[in-house]
Amino acid sequence: MSEKEQPRLASALAQKVVDTIAPTINRNVNIMNAHGVIIASTDAARIGTHHDGSAEAIRRN
Repeated sequence: MSEKEQPRLASALAQKVVDTIAPTINRNVNIMNAHGVIIASTDAARIGTHHDGSAEAIRRN
């Protein structure tokens, strides 16, 4: 894998991670892709939406 390539996490696996971690830490959890789009969440309505904080973090590297 080159430096430019980002590791990919399938949304199904990301959702399993969310479903496992959220009850343990008693917090809402979102996992975003490299474009700031939520791919897994404790709130199903947020999946597929843009996460501004994530996008800002990506812009700032």
